[in-house]
Amino acid sequence: MFKKFMVLLVGLIVFSIAATTNRYIITRGDLANCSSVAIDKYSSSIPWSGSAGGISYSAAELRAAGEKQAGITTYDHQQNGNQGNRVIPYPAGDDTCVHVCWTYSPDEVEEHPHRAIHCNWWSNTVDSFFLSNGVKASGAFKAGYTTMGVLPDGRSVVAFHERESASLTADYVSMVAVEAGPGFRIFLEPQDIGVNNPPVVENPIWPHILVGAEGTIHVTAHVSKEEGDPDPADYNDLYYSRSTDEGVTFSPWQVIAENPEGTPGGMNDAAMAVSRDGKKIAVSWVRAVSEETSYGHPTYVESIDGGLTWSNPVFITEERYGWDFPMADDTTQLFADPRDMDLAYDDDGNLHAVWVEGPRQHQTDGDYVSFIKFTGRVMHWSEATGDFSRPSGLFGTYIWTDSTGTVLDTAMMDDAWWGTDPDLWVPGDPERRENYCGVWRPQISTSDDMLVVTFGANRFPWDVSNAGTINGEIYVAVSTDGGYTWGPTEDFSYEQKIADMDRHWWNAHKGCVTNITKTPTPDARQGSCADEDHHSACPLIGSDDILHLTYIKDLFSGPALSNYYTEGFYTDNPIIYLPYKLNVGEVVGTFNINGTHYPNIGIAEEHAVNQTSIQVLGSNVFSKSVSFELDVPLTTGSLKIYDASGSLVKTVYEGGFSGSKTLTWDGTDSKGKHASAGVYFYSFITPEINQSGRLVLVR
Repeated sequence: MFKKFMVLLVGLIVFSIAATTNRYIITRGDLANCSSVAIDKYSSSIPWSGSAGGISYSAAELRAAGEKQAGITTYDHQQNGNQGNRVIPYPAGDDTCVHVCWTYSPDEVEEHPHRAIHCNWWSNTVDSFFLSNGVKASGAFKAGYTTMGVLPDGRSVVAFHERESASLTADYVSMVAVEAGPGFRIFLEPQDIGVNNPPVVENPIWPHILVGAEGTIHVTAHVSKEEGDPDPADYNDLYYSRSTDEGVTFSPWQVIAENPEGTPGGMNDAAMAVSRDGKKIAVSWVRAVSEETSYGHPTYVESIDGGLTWSNPVFITEERYGWDFPMADDTTQLFADPRDMDLAYDDDGNLHAVWVEGPRQHQTDGDYVSFIKFTGRVMHWSEATGDFSRPSGLFGTYIWTDSTGTVLDTAMMDDAWWGTDPDLWVPGDPERRENYCGVWRPQISTSDDMLVVTFGANRFPWDVSNAGTINGEIYVAVSTDGGYTWGPTEDFSYEQKIADMDRHWWNAHKGCVTNITKTPTPDARQGSCADEDHHSACPLIGSDDILHLTYIKDLFSGPALSNYYTEGFYTDNPIIYLPYKLNVGEVVGTFNINGTHYPNIGIAEEHAVNQTSIQVLGSNVFSKSVSFELDVPLTTGSLKIYDASGSLVKTVYEGGFSGSKTLTWDGTDSKGKHASAGVYFYSFITPEINQSGRLVLVR
């Protein structure tokens, strides 16, 4: 008790001095009411004077757009995958005082030896943050990858990992720090979660944290694997711990899920959700289909008794994707992208999940096995209905070509390596793609009448830095019917989108979503990019319909990690807090592909991909022509005829599908000549399925 009192006393003295130095006095009442006064109302230390492509930004313009700067960091990589919660209003559902945390580093050298966890508090009362760069919540040595919660009395709780000592070879441990008192804005000494726990093979790190309504602190973590070390026995295990005494003690680490030995685990990217009453907790990750790939099935485990006991893993897409691996070369199959999944409970306690889904092509080269990413879209699943739906259309990173391999519409694709998602793709330059699946890091938030999905993406092929890295932006889609349909938060007109800068269906067809940051900075140099990345959305939306977001505005796009393709040096990047008022926009018009009209992309899908089907009408032994009946949800695909040697005879159809369709092969080849009698095979391929069958042509 004496130690905690001394920490509190010293902290109050330090912050009183800091406040006086900045020409204002902070009183205990100010702290308790979260109503401090910043040096200036936007306290930005970043000179937003750069210009790129005729676009420039100032602090005033950012503030006019609703963005508020909580601090800065050179370390823009905030999480490995799922972003967790780094912004929470208190009281819940209000914006009186909004808590924000992030990984801070002042370094401009590799490895960022100096890293700490910072927190800041936005006061809506005085329209400012507490301090220009927040306060430190972590201990002494290289902390990172933080998430946060808020106790019922309004105290911040942050989780992170940090080194046990200053040595670069020291182990990381998972820590939790709790604010000293409501509105005090200083933290007690961080608590090692494992200190009261029995030893495990290695310390679980990358902690994610949530605080239930009753004040229970829930933590999940994963064991670190050092490069070159043999896999520890529990490398693929997901750990859980909780505190029922406000972070003073934690329960022993408990393994709540295991991946098969040798299978790549996405568990260091696990997402977590807690129900409104605090009784249900769910933790999710992407379960790989094989040790040779990290793509696979969105999976979760759930506790319905506040974290005491846990269910067996539930594979959300077991029927949708299947477990076939390896696939035949040059075939495609849907899988979930690793590290991009999130969960939330609605008001009724039903679970909702979102993740990035895309067709993956399996290729082998000797002993090397790879998956080629084509494109990605955000998918949603509802526990209440079991249905899948699409909050976004496809965002792709492959170039649109014709059948000869010629790139189409190059005028719209100035640096045409970022592409679209029609029927034909060729890969772009892999060294110039950071987020090469096109859409990334979806987050889901809920209110009493809405589901809201936010995600990062890049709609415009020309919006890249002068180093070729992607300037991402944040998009949002809203559902008011439990996830059955999705729409924008601003009015959306297909005709207008096509008439304006999109100009073509391949931008309009990505769906009725709203770009809420709108900061294109094409060909921008260091310090002038506006790459919104590593965003975190508060999972709870209050009656005010305010979505609370925080993200990094990277001034030179590309992650500041040496093992990624990066910008090569670092910038002081603002930590942005954005309260976004949600509305439901009106959708006008449709778009078309090859004469087929498509409505809002946000439509519900059937439970399984095998709902897509093709049937031969009549006998598959024919003399003149044979017809096929297809039942296909909104997608693209092809129907082709091959002879017994495997040579392509004719492409019957290639393009968009929507609903039932009848196609006929008239028995001729691609040149219009009658095919000779013999055995043929039809091949029907979409991003979801690959079906084929035998045909016999008699003359």
